[in-house]
Amino acid sequence: MREPRVFIIGQSLFAESLTQLLSSTADVSVAGHSPTVVDAMPTFNPEAVDVVILASTIAEPIADDVDVLLAAAPHVAIISTNLDENTVQIITRHQVDARLSDLLAVLSTLPEMPKSSNEADKSSNGGL
Repeated sequence: MREPRVFIIGQSLFAESLTQLLSSTADVSVAGHSPTVVDAMPTFNPEAVDVVILASTIAEPIADDVDVLLAAAPHVAIISTNLDENTVQIITRHQVDARLSDLLAVLSTLPEMPKSSNEADKSSNGGL
């Protein structure tokens, strides 16, 4: 099996460290790095990339970046990482065959979400 070809986008120390870490890993091929999506577009070759990692350290809106990337490379998976929020989000246009049992299995693994203050107030006063 061929190692995934990764393109990393980010202008933080986190993005640079991630690039160095993945470059030294035998199971991954780093196809490039750019500080921003706009800067990446002139040299970004969608045929040479399997995954784009958006590496950030602050809560940045990524919708525009994702739209640009999906328009340029609809087959490429996008992994949005945020070091400050300790989150990873995978965005893809790939369709997969799924059964109801697959959906139920995924739903059973979701972490329990804390109740909002409005929900807590409703449950303590009988829902009024």
